Amino acid sequence: MSTTDPIRAARDEDTALATIMHTLLRKGEPQQALDAFDSLCATGYKPRSSGPHAALMEATAATIEAADESGSIFALARVTRLTRIYDDAISSGIAADSRLLSSLMNSCNRLGEPKQAMDAFLNSRSEVAAPDVHVLRAALYTCLDLRFRRETRGKASAFLRRINSVAKQHSLPLRGVSDLMLRAHVACAPFRPSTSDNNPSTSID
Repeated sequence: MSTTDPIRAARDEDTALATIMHTLLRKGEPQQALDAFDSLCATGYKPRSSGPHAALMEATAATIEAADESGSIFALARVTRLTRIYDDAISSGIAADSRLLSSLMNSCNRLGEPKQAMDAFLNSRSEVAAPDVHVLRAALYTCLDLRFRRETRGKASAFLRRINSVAKQHSLPLRGVSDLMLRAHVACAPFRPSTSDNNPSTSID
């Protein structure tokens, strides 16, 4: 076997770039993360796996958030920039996976667009990507965000049922998200007011 495996070398490049971008994101430098991606692509580099595009979505969301403190950018324009990155990755031959899907959902949530994050989970993107605990965590955060926004509050309970169904269907482990799952169920539980404020025997379920 040759010591130079082009597929492995390409994946190592992807891992290195994604690592650099995430490091810059943790330092609060999303524009530098975007510049790192663009600079390497200018040399002819093309990602072969989902890592760089996932980091690109997160960096894009962070730069939009920083540049749009007043909320002047229309929601559709904000989300379109993210979905374009996702779609570009797929059209380039990168298989849709949980990393891409969870990054898209997290990025939508970061921009205050949980409805779009929910749509990403429910539409064809959730069918082509095998969901894992990272997708489950992103979905639960989406559910909570839906619940606490007046315009999307009514969608949260049905979405939580869908999350539970997907988790069961794919036998996803809940250990790492049990706290989020509990918070989502509590938040989505129907409010049951007392039938009589003067009835001391009334209990709270």
